Amino acid sequence: MSFDAAACDLVFLVVPVWAGKPAAAFNTFLRDHDLEGKRVAYVISSMSGNADRCAADLDAKAKGARRVGMLSLVSPQKMDPEELDATLASFAREVGAA
Repeated sequence: MSFDAAACDLVFLVVPVWAGKPAAAFNTFLRDHDLEGKRVAYVISSMSGNADRCAADLDAKAKGARRVGMLSLVSPQKMDPEELDATLASFAREVGAA
């Protein structure tokens, strides 16, 4: 995956939760990409709603990044598409991306 954090002020990490933790691919992404000094916003998708544990894990691995927001989506595939769009747009405004 090609990604240059230097070109970004705000990085959105859209993370599926597996067994209460970020999906394994995110461990690799965070290991391979320097987010030092970057603002990060998490969109965490799960079936259980246990986003806090996942976010704490991401915080520990995104060394030097500053979390500016977190949105927990429980079973987003079951949400009404318009409601999901409105939720995501509101979150983007909240973290200063819209």
